[in-house]
Amino acid sequence: MIQRIQNLYLLLALILILIATYIRINFFIDLSHQGNFYQLVFVDFIFDIFLIIFLLLILITVFNFKNLNQQKKLLQFLLFISVLFSIYMLSIKFYFLQKYQFPTLSAFDYFKVLTLPFLLLMLNYLAFKGVKKDINLLSSADRLR
Repeated sequence: MIQRIQNLYLLLALILILIATYIRINFFIDLSHQGNFYQLVFVDFIFDIFLIIFLLLILITVFNFKNLNQQKKLLQFLLFISVLFSIYMLSIKFYFLQKYQFPTLSAFDYFKVLTLPFLLLMLNYLAFKGVKKDINLLSSADRLR
C-alpha cells in the first residue's frame, strides 16, 4: 500500500491538511487594522468544511488501493475540490482586500494564502498521475498475456 508513489503524495497532502487544522493557520489577511480584529465565522466554517472533505477523501483514497479505477475517480473528485478550494481562497483574499483597503501588502501575505491550496492541488495531481501510470502498467501487462 505505502510503496506506491501516489500514496506518498496523498500522505504528504494529509500531513499538510493535519498541520493546517492543528495550527489553524489564518490564510486570510490579518485584519488587525488599528487594533481591531475582524474575522468572519462563516469563512472559517467553510474553510473547516473544505479541510474535513479533504481529510476524508484522502483517507478513503489511500485505503482504496486495491481498486485503481475507483481510486482514479476519487482523485478526479479531489482535484475538482482542490480547484474549488483555490478559487475560494483567492476570492476571500480579494474580498478582504477590497473591503478593508490595506495600503500595502507584502509578498508573504499573498504567498501564505496561495500555499495550501496550490500545494494540495499539486500533490493531488501528482497522485492522479501515479494512479494513471499504474493503470497503464497493468493494462500493458494484460496485453502481454
